[in-house]
Amino acid sequence: MSTTVSWGSELDWTYQYRWRHNKSAKTHQINSNHITDFCGRSLPLNRMAKYQWWMDLIEEMRDGGRSSSSSTINRILSAGSTVINATRKAQRHDVKVPEFDRLKEGEHRIFWYTKEQLRQLNDVARNIFSRDDLADTIIFSALTGCRQGELMKLKPSDVDLEFNNIWIGGMSHLRTKGGECRAVPLATEILPIVNSRMDRTKLFGDDWNNKDQLYKQFLKVRRYCGIPETHVWHSLRDTFGTMVCEHHHPKQAQDLLGHKTIEMTMKYCHASDSANRLAVSSLHIGLGALDQGNPESNSSNG
Repeated sequence: MSTTVSWGSELDWTYQYRWRHNKSAKTHQINSNHITDFCGRSLPLNRMAKYQWWMDLIEEMRDGGRSSSSSTINRILSAGSTVINATRKAQRHDVKVPEFDRLKEGEHRIFWYTKEQLRQLNDVARNIFSRDDLADTIIFSALTGCRQGELMKLKPSDVDLEFNNIWIGGMSHLRTKGGECRAVPLATEILPIVNSRMDRTKLFGDDWNNKDQLYKQFLKVRRYCGIPETHVWHSLRDTFGTMVCEHHHPKQAQDLLGHKTIEMTMKYCHASDSANRLAVSSLHIGLGALDQGNPESNSSNG
C-alpha cells in the first residue's frame, strides 16, 4: 500500500474506475476540479486526513467567490470524500476522511460573534487557559477580518505604525488568495497587541506550529464558553464584516475584507436592532414641531 499518493493520482484513478461510465461523470469532474483548484494535483493525500484541511477548503468555497451555495459546497466535499474512500477501499492508501458536519442546505446564514462573546473568549483564553497568545490572535482576527492563513504569515514589516495600518498581502513574501493586497486600519484595541509583537519574526505565526494547533486551542476555549459549534474560526472574519456593515456602507466592508463582489459582502449585512435604531435616529426632515400651533395650518383645516 502506497504512503506517498497524491490527490491528483487518486482523482485520476477514481475517474477511470468509478466515475467514467457514470451518467453524472461530468458533474463529479466539475466538483472535484474545485478541490484541485484549491490544493493542486500534487498535494500529498495524507494532508487531507486533517480536519483543519477540510475547514480551509470550506472557507475557500464560502469566501473565495467560486461557490457560496451550501448545497454546491456539500457536493464538492462529497466528491473529495468519494475519491479518498474509493481509493482507500482499493487498498491504494490508508488515509481516512475526518468526521465533520456538512453545511445545512438551503441555509446561507453567516455566523458571527457578538461583542459579549468576544469579550468572553478573550477572558477565558487569558484567565482560565493562561493563553494570552490565543486571546491576542482571536481579538486581532475579529478586528481586522484577517483569514487564518493570512494571519499566520503576517510579519512586523507588514505593519505601518505611522498610519496605523496592517498590510494584508502587501509585501513580496505574501499575497492574498486573489494575488492582491489590502490595507486594514488598526483599531485602538489591537494597537497594544501589535506593538508588543514587533520584535518577532512573525506577528502570530511564531506562537503556533501550524493552523491545526491554533484551531485545537481555540476549540477548547469556545467549548468552555458554551458557544455553538456553528461559530468556527472563520466566524471571526464574519464578525469583522458584520460590525463594519452595521455602521458603514457595504463598499467599505468590501474593500476591507478584500471581496471581489459586493454580493459576497452583502451576506455580512445583517439587520440588527441596534443598526435599525441607528438608521432611524439619523433621519431628519426639518419639520420642527410638525407645524403644531401654526395659525395658517389650523385655519386651512377649519
